Amino acid sequence: MIKRNKFVHVKVSELEREAWQKIAESNGVTLADLIRQRLGDAQEVGREPKRRKRLTKDADPELIRHLAKVGNNLNQIAGWVNTHKKTAEAVSVIAHLIAIQRSISAFLPTEKNAD
Repeated sequence: MIKRNKFVHVKVSELEREAWQKIAESNGVTLADLIRQRLGDAQEVGREPKRRKRLTKDADPELIRHLAKVGNNLNQIAGWVNTHKKTAEAVSVIAHLIAIQRSISAFLPTEKNAD
């Protein structure tokens, strides 16, 4: 088995990459194996082509903004706690965290509405 530990980087346009990927898929090989086949007598890696999963679906912009605000609040609380470690009152920090939890819960759909 050939040990492949060197990279070759080639810039291509989006259209070129899509076209090459389609050719590779139609031949049942990876894009890397397709390029190796076309350039010379190289031995194939022998892996199945990876199927890329879409990690996210379209999200509600209002939900994204709300979550960003919540994240900012958490960062501010964490910064305050780290700055005032010795004087930080646990009750105050917990109260802020509960407020954030309620804010998130109020914005997310309930199980009754999810059906």
